[in-house]
Amino acid sequence: MKDFWVPLEFHYSRYITIRRKAELANSLGLSERQVKIWFQNRRAKERKQLKKREEVVIKDPSKDLFLSNKVM
Repeated sequence: MKDFWVPLEFHYSRYITIRRKAELANSLGLSERQVKIWFQNRRAKERKQLKKREEVVIKDPSKDLFLSNKVM
């Protein structure tokens, strides 16, 4: 169930409140620390993916999906 609820919560807010962290941890049977670390790791993963996409666009602007969709 964590595979559904935690990413869904991240979709709505990249930063979780103390109260929501406690609620989520309690409902999923996790510690608050585990939930906090999951959010930290997910933000780091998102930054890494964004950086990688930016590097690809800089090397080859034709691979920018946003720009290539506008041309068509």
